Amino acid sequence: FLLPTYVRGARGGIFMYDITNYSSIAHIDDWLAVIKKEIKDEDQFPIIVAGGKADLAEHREVSARDGIKIAKSRGVDGFIECSSKNGENVEKLFEALTRSMLNNF
Repeated sequence: FLLPTYVRGARGGIFMYDITNYSSIAHIDDWLAVIKKEIKDEDQFPIIVAGGKADLAEHREVSARDGIKIAKSRGVDGFIECSSKNGENVEKLFEALTRSMLNNF
């Protein structure tokens, strides 16, 4: 389990799930608990929830509305759907995370 190693020293993160696979977001609380365990209480650690495979919307199991609801209820810093296949919103995702990270300094 390598996630704790990656979290140490990081200043922000992306929780990415597959919009065509509900189980990929079902355990978000477990993943967020690992992150929170590794960061200090005084540290600001922005997290953006990203729904991947937006190009496969016709096969979706997680609606954008549900993704937003899950993200908001966990108190993360943003939500976006994107596609690495066609590049949709990938730049916006990294811009949003960078902006959140800079706002915390």
